[in-house]
Amino acid sequence: MPEGVLEYRMPTDSGWIIGRIQVNGPADVLLVNDIQDRLIAELGQPVVGWKLGLGSAVQKRQSGVGRSIAGRVLASHLHRPGEEIGLPNTAPVTVEFEIAYILDRDIRPDEAEFP
Repeated sequence: MPEGVLEYRMPTDSGWIIGRIQVNGPADVLLVNDIQDRLIAELGQPVVGWKLGLGSAVQKRQSGVGRSIAGRVLASHLHRPGEEIGLPNTAPVTVEFEIAYILDRDIRPDEAEFP
């Protein structure tokens, strides 16, 4: 291991690292979007859709951002109807479903108002 790098050994043959990038208000949104753009570019996966976070007025106020936040859906996370999804181990599983719509046109996440 390079000097200064911490090694964490997993008790199983696989593990997940889930990271979140903190946003403390509207001024952070552009910086966080840039970090996410760079991470996604490193992955080299196409963006196949978008998901909406912070949809309600209450969530928008509580976040301090004041607007909805759009997140990317990568090709590796798109599962077709009837597709079997293998689980890497016997750990407990949390399933989160999404409701998808096909829109008449693309809506850019930086649009201030949706017509």
